[in-house]
Formats: sequence, C-alpha cells, structure tokens
Amino acid sequence: MKNKIEIRTSSGSYDLMGKQKEEFPTMPKVEEKNKFIISGSVFKNIIDSTLFAVSKDDLKPSLTGVLFRFNSNGLTAVATDGHRLVKIIKDDYKIDSFIGDIVVPKKFLSYLSTFLSNDDVLLSIGETHMTASINKDTIISRTINEVFPDYESVIPTDNSKTLKVDKKSVLGAIKRVSIFSNKSTHQVAFNVSNNSFIIHTEDPESSSRAKEEIVGEYDGDDLIIGYNGEYLKDVISHISGENVIIKLNTPISATLFMGSDEEENKTMLLMPVRLNS
Repeated sequence: MKNKIEIRTSSGSYDLMGKQKEEFPTMPKVEEKNKFIISGSVFKNIIDSTLFAVSKDDLKPSLTGVLFRFNSNGLTAVATDGHRLVKIIKDDYKIDSFIGDIVVPKKFLSYLSTFLSNDDVLLSIGETHMTASINKDTIISRTINEVFPDYESVIPTDNSKTLKVDKKSVLGAIKRVSIFSNKSTHQVAFNVSNNSFIIHTEDPESSSRAKEEIVGEYDGDDLIIGYNGEYLKDVISHISGENVIIKLNTPISATLFMGSDEEENKTMLLMPVRLNS
C-alpha cells in the first residue's frame, strides 16, 4: 500500500500511514549575507533574562516575542508586556552582516534555550524566518511580522533617587510579605527614607498585613511606592550579582532595576501601581 510505514522490532511490528513528501513544508530561503555567529552561552543568557517579560496577550502580537536589534553598535534585546521591560545591550557583538530589527516568538526561544551551551550558534535571518544552527542541528521559526513599540520613550532618564540593597535580603522580604497581600492585586509597597527601608502590605478583605525592615543605602527624598509583588519578584530574581540598584522618581513613575556588578548592560523597568488610600 502506498505511503504505508511498517516498523519491526525483535518483539513486534507496527503499521501506520504516512503522507506524500510533497505535502511537507518547504525549507524557507535565508540570504547568505544575513548570517552571523554568537556564543551559545551569551545567547542563552539573553533568552533566559528576557522571556519572563514577554506578553501573553495575543491582541498585541509584537509583544509576544523578543525584539532583537542588530546594528554596528552591537546587539540589543528587549522584551515587555506593558508592566515590565527588560533591555540588554551586547556592545561586544558588533554585527555588520545584518542591520535591522526582528521580533522572535517566545516559544521558539524557550525551545532553543534547552539546546544552548558554550558551543557557538549560527543565526540566519530571512524576511519571515530565523534559523539557529548548533553543530548538526537546525531549528527554524517564523518571526513576528509586527513593528515593536518605541521602548526607549518609556525608559526614564531622570530617576535620581537611588536605593542599593542586598538581592537575597530584598527578594526574601518581598516573598514573605507578598504572602499577606491581596490575592487579586498582589500589592506591596516600598517605604524608603534615609533612615529606613520598609516593605509592607495590607489586605482589608482578609484583615491581613505584613511588613519587614531591611538594610539598604538610599539617596533621595522620602518615598512610598507600590508594585505588583509577583512582577517585583520576577524582576529582582533576574538581576545578576549580589546587590540590586533601584532607581526611583515618583510614586507614579517607572522604576529602574539593575545589578551593581554585571558584565552585561542590563536594565529592567517596572511600572508602579496606585496604592490603596
């Protein structure tokens, strides 16, 4: 029988139907000039540092992937869901073979990350596809044909209030305090001054509250600002190094998070939430 497949083993046999090879999708064509090599460990770090901020909203297709911007100044990767934003710059990867933007789906990057190690990766970029070749393996994905929003316009440049804290201490405090937050809003607040740094929450619905005071170095006016605790944990947990530097401005302005001793230029942004009166 045509297209019949038989599999035999020492203990059995199995029959199934196949299809004509002509029905299998053809391999997309990739221009030879749009190829370059990147370290697998560097690419994995970029992927693992950005995927958490990718949007799940299919109504905004451009935000359901990671933006890769290639130019002679280096490689920039950006992901955002409207609440959080991650921007990574690799200025040691100056790429002259391809200049432009591509938005790569989250599913492809998540799958690709499991294959990445210290081996180099050959990336090939076509008009509608991106190909990653690792040793003898080749993985192909469609890119997202949407314009990524102007992320630079939402990254503040005037956040002059600076808070420096130990990453483990602040992350642990946020996790413990968040347990007592409202289950819908996950709202927690920072109360910072030159004398103290307090993380607190209150849920009138369940009559629960919690607060912790931890050590931090703060330079700026007193400030109380609220966040979604789940988003806050995500952002801080993806900061490398022992310390976290938090740049603040007003209770309604975006906050910047960065590591104090990172080799890569990584900036994370989190939008605040309005606190209950």
